[in-house]
Amino acid sequence: MILKFMNLDILQLLNRQMKKLILVFFISLNFYAQDHNTLFFTHFMENRNPGFIGLSEFNHISFETVQSFDLNKKTSNSSLLHGSSFFQDYNFFLGYKIKSNYFSDIGIGNTELSLSYTYRLKINQKYMMYPFIALNYKIPSKFSDLFFEDQILFGGSSNDPVLDYYKAKGYVDFNSGMVLKNKNFLFGFTVNNISKANTSTNNEQAVRIGRTMDLSLGAQIEFKNFGLFLLGTYFSKPSIRKNENFSEFRLDQEIIFYNFNINLFQEFFSNTFSFGFKNVGMSISFPIENYEFGIGYKSSLSNSIKHNDNFIGVMFRYRFDFLNFSSFLKWEEDTYY
Repeated sequence: MILKFMNLDILQLLNRQMKKLILVFFISLNFYAQDHNTLFFTHFMENRNPGFIGLSEFNHISFETVQSFDLNKKTSNSSLLHGSSFFQDYNFFLGYKIKSNYFSDIGIGNTELSLSYTYRLKINQKYMMYPFIALNYKIPSKFSDLFFEDQILFGGSSNDPVLDYYKAKGYVDFNSGMVLKNKNFLFGFTVNNISKANTSTNNEQAVRIGRTMDLSLGAQIEFKNFGLFLLGTYFSKPSIRKNENFSEFRLDQEIIFYNFNINLFQEFFSNTFSFGFKNVGMSISFPIENYEFGIGYKSSLSNSIKHNDNFIGVMFRYRFDFLNFSSFLKWEEDTYY
C-alpha cells in the first residue's frame, strides 16, 4: 500500500514537472519568434514601431523573406508582408502586417497578424509627431505539426501525454507609442505587450508576456553626392523569469545614393549573465520608380546565444505614390501643410 501511494506521488510530480517544461519550451519559443529577423530594418522600421509609417508618408506594400543557415545545421525562415495607406484628408495612416516564423529543425512555427492606426500631428513649424496604437493577434505553434515517437514507430495519431498538457491558442495584445521628427532628427518610442496576454491554456498556471519597449534615435545628413542616415535602436526582450533581463542594441548606417542605398549594421546583446557582439550585416537596395528591390546578409559573431544564425534575405516594395525626391535624405520636410 505504501509503495502504491509512493508511485502515485511520483507520477503526480512527474506530471507537474512535464507541464512546466512544456510551458517553458513553448513560451520561450514564442518569445524568440516575436522578432522578425529583418535585414532591412531602416526600410521596415514600421514593423516594430508603426509610427515610422509617417516618416516618408507614402502608400506602399512590402515583402521580405529571410532564411537562416545555422552553424549547427539548423535552419529557420521568417517572412513579413506589410503595407500602409495614408488618408491625407483625415491625417491618419492604417498599417497592416502578416508575419510568420518557421523552425525546420523542430518542425513548428507561428504567425502574427497586426493592424495599426497612426495619427499625423503637427506640433509646430519644426516638429511632427506620429502617435499610434496597434492590435496584434498571434497564432502560436501547434502540436499537429509535430511527429512523436509513437507515430514514427506505429503510425496513426499520437497518444503522447504531452498532448494532454498543451493546446495552442491564439491571443491578442496591444502596442502603442510614437515617432517625433524634425528636418534632421527623429525619436521613436514603443511599449509592447500592453495587455500582458496570457499565453497558457493550462488552467493551473497562467503564463503572461511581460511588457517591453523599443527606443530609437536617428539623424540624417545630406552631402553633395550622397546622404547618410544614422539610427540607434534599443530593444528590451520579454522574459519568463522576473529576475532576468534580456535586451539588444542595434546600430544602422545607411548611405543613400541616387540609384541605390547601402546599409551597414551591427547588433549587440545584453542579458543577466553576459553581453557582447551578436551580429554584423549589410543590405543593398535599388529603387526604380515605384519599385524597390533589395538583398541582405547577416553573420553571427557569438557562439553563446541560441538561435543566433547566419541569415540571407530579399525584399520587395511597391509604392503606390511615386515621389521623385531631388535630395539624398531619408525623409523630406513636410509638404502637406
